[in-house]
Amino acid sequence: MKMIEITQRGIMAELEKTNIRLEKAQDRLEKKTAQVKKLNCEWSDDDHRAWMEQVRQNHIANGADPCGIIWMDKDETKLNGAWFDWKKAIDDVAELTDKISRIEIRLEKANEKVDAYRKEVEAITDLQKKEELMKLEWEQEQAEWLKDGIKLKRRYAGETPNGKRFQIYRNSGCTERSWHCFTLQIAGDTIFTSGEFWRCYAVVKNN
Repeated sequence: MKMIEITQRGIMAELEKTNIRLEKAQDRLEKKTAQVKKLNCEWSDDDHRAWMEQVRQNHIANGADPCGIIWMDKDETKLNGAWFDWKKAIDDVAELTDKISRIEIRLEKANEKVDAYRKEVEAITDLQKKEELMKLEWEQEQAEWLKDGIKLKRRYAGETPNGKRFQIYRNSGCTERSWHCFTLQIAGDTIFTSGEFWRCYAVVKNN
């Protein structure tokens, strides 16, 4: 598996996880929106500032020190907290939505590179040229892994940056998941038996 394919699968996994986070954030926003509507505090920033000033003036009118800290009562604290929670939920959804857009752009570029590579390989019909390409790719793959300190001795086996022996095995099975999963062993210990290749690479890189 070429580095561009490892990168592609890593981006796909990142996109999947971020989409799950967005779904949870949207659920939180829905709940927080219902709460501020119930409390009648679905305010804009300006409305909130005006409400805060009104709270301050009310407390001063009731004898609070205008130069001191204004302590909200229980109901005011509840309104203020609900409003801030709602705003935080809005920001979280916006941030994750933007992050997904950026990940999708990265994935699109990665897909283009992988598609171009596969078409290039498929277009070669001469056996000798294909063998030469495979040899060149093996040398390039060794160099790419070495950038992260990983020494490939043979296909998906070698030494981690800290000198531990590792082996990545492709799983065999009848399910669609098994077609995409691998078993990882480091220093004789099985780390996991059902992980995607990008995850195997990440663990090897950090050992």
